[in-house]
Amino acid sequence: VFGPAPGGRSLATIRKWTGPMSLVLMGTEVDRWRPVVEMDARLLSRLTGLERNAEAQDGSAAIIIVHFVERKALPTVAGDYALNPEFARRAVENANCASKVVETDGGIRGGVAIVSVDIPYRDTVSCILEELVHILGFPYHSEIVRPSILGTKERPMFLSATDQILIRTLYDPRLRPGMSRAETLPIARAIIAELVA
Repeated sequence: VFGPAPGGRSLATIRKWTGPMSLVLMGTEVDRWRPVVEMDARLLSRLTGLERNAEAQDGSAAIIIVHFVERKALPTVAGDYALNPEFARRAVENANCASKVVETDGGIRGGVAIVSVDIPYRDTVSCILEELVHILGFPYHSEIVRPSILGTKERPMFLSATDQILIRTLYDPRLRPGMSRAETLPIARAIIAELVA
């Protein structure tokens, strides 16, 4: 949740959703990937306790946009969504997917996931889930826990038990958007101990 990310950046406070998860799917091969997104959305709704609305009909009504593209188009589409320009420049060489959130005072109110479709099936499935988890408030990758959807060494198609515990911890009502690391960690430790028990 807090990082650090490559380059030493880290978040000062928690970011998390406070409203329902509404989706819109756009781009290439949407019908092929809709069942995967639906399965992930059901699981994430259950883990977070967030209400999940039906798929929105257009981008203006969507809270989460999942945009499917051919890999070579990833930098252009990332730029269209104003993702980090450095990421967009390197995307075609180093990444199969990307995401961005819009937040106010720690409350996430929108997000976009860009996912490549012309890569191995397993990688696309993993990318969908990974970017949705990033959009929930886990912006960074980490090798502290493995296997994990947030790792860089594997491409899991499902959330590990630890991933599920971490998501449930972040969405416990005792943790509020905008809480600092110092405020968060003692509460998070207690929640994790409860969930593990």
